[in-house]
Amino acid sequence: MEGPKLTKTPSINTESIIPTEELERRKYEEKIAALGRRLEILDQGIHELEAGENQGTSMAGSEKHTPEERLSRRDLIKRIAMFTLGTIMLGKTTEESSVSPKTTKKTPALSEKKPFTPKSREGEKTAEDEIEDCKRIIKNEQYEEIINNPYLVSALYYSEQAVEKMKPPHQNSSQKIIWNVYPFITKQFRENYFDTLRKIIREGRESASSRQSLPLDIINFGKNLEENHLDAIDLFIKEGSPIYSMSNGLVVLAENGWEKNNERSTTSFHGGNTVIIFNPDNETFYRYAHMEKVSTATGMILSGGEQVGVVGHTGIDASEPGHGEHLHFEINKYDREKGIMVPSDVFELKRKIETLEH
Repeated sequence: MEGPKLTKTPSINTESIIPTEELERRKYEEKIAALGRRLEILDQGIHELEAGENQGTSMAGSEKHTPEERLSRRDLIKRIAMFTLGTIMLGKTTEESSVSPKTTKKTPALSEKKPFTPKSREGEKTAEDEIEDCKRIIKNEQYEEIINNPYLVSALYYSEQAVEKMKPPHQNSSQKIIWNVYPFITKQFRENYFDTLRKIIREGRESASSRQSLPLDIINFGKNLEENHLDAIDLFIKEGSPIYSMSNGLVVLAENGWEKNNERSTTSFHGGNTVIIFNPDNETFYRYAHMEKVSTATGMILSGGEQVGVVGHTGIDASEPGHGEHLHFEINKYDREKGIMVPSDVFELKRKIETLEH
């Protein structure tokens, strides 16, 4: 007896009965899952890299790397991974925006997903990263690296009184960095830093005029000096006026990129575009703030009277209407007995400037 005749069941194209948006969602989630697996592999690779290099070798077992090289390699791997993730997420967002509103219907699972947004701009370190960088330089006594780290330069410049004003709650992340770094600066570290600055000056230029100069062509202390700062002085003059170095020395800080909406654009959100010059003759620092433009650069060796910038209104306070048209000027001198920076008060600053006028 002949059995029942078998008929071939036609294959079913499942994609034809699944809504387009559902298919896109599944493909998208598959991409994310695949990327997640890749990230796990990368993360494992990072751990293996760290383990190998902690023993003084690379994963190949032969080439040695400095802590800075190891950090940059790990950062590179992580940034590539994060960039890839961001690209996929961004591509999905763009894809959705191009679909007609009539055919777009997000499922609950998809609507909960948000595009990847980095916590800081690409290439920008977090405040915690900056703190760790400063602590690493201090711990390893890498004095020649200090001049390339504006936050550590600033922490070495400020007096105890100035740092105390930065205590929590911090007004911005720059103050947080300096506040957390300052306690690690010892007397010996500070003095070795000064020795390094003197060495840079000796090797960089045979001689620089030690003559002193007025910081501006016209000196105006304002109507009431007692309403000025306690440890600084504001010298009033029209914006665009040239600013001169009061003494010879090495430029240890020259910041020219202040932005009102970016508190980390300079190391002092209040000071704005700033220059700090170290005078090796008496271990004194001169600080010029609120500049419109800085015309010198970190590492330059100047004579007294050389131009360092022009008057402006950068810095969060000076940028407000009616608060510009002045140079904010400070002098901090090192006290070797106490091992701290001591600021000149407003009256000392006035007397010093008046002496140069005659």
